[in-house]
Amino acid sequence: MKRFPIVTIVFVILIGAFFLFQQFSSKRVDLTFVMLVQEKDTTKQISGLIEGAGSEHFVFSVDKKTWDAIKIDRRYEVEVSYKEKHILSDKKRARLQGPFWSNESNGNILVNDVKIQKIALIK
Repeated sequence: MKRFPIVTIVFVILIGAFFLFQQFSSKRVDLTFVMLVQEKDTTKQISGLIEGAGSEHFVFSVDKKTWDAIKIDRRYEVEVSYKEKHILSDKKRARLQGPFWSNESNGNILVNDVKIQKIALIK
């Protein structure tokens, strides 16, 4: 059996530790906002505007049951969560308008994978 050099083993351990650190070091962020759904895509995605976020359009993937229940041009209270792995650049943050963006974590919703936890119609 061929022996691996000690440097190779140490290198593999360090790379593995780095990836584990990246995976578990990101914090979880929960957001709740009101969204006006403007479009339903055939790939089970909804898009629309978040109140207070200016003219920025958002696209979220939903499951089949939720996608069937959502109606266009209705307002929904949406609870989402994401792991803050990426941070929005200052250049892009400067272009965002509206009170929704005053919280720094809200801006990072644009660059992270977002999962919808709950969506409810506002009557």
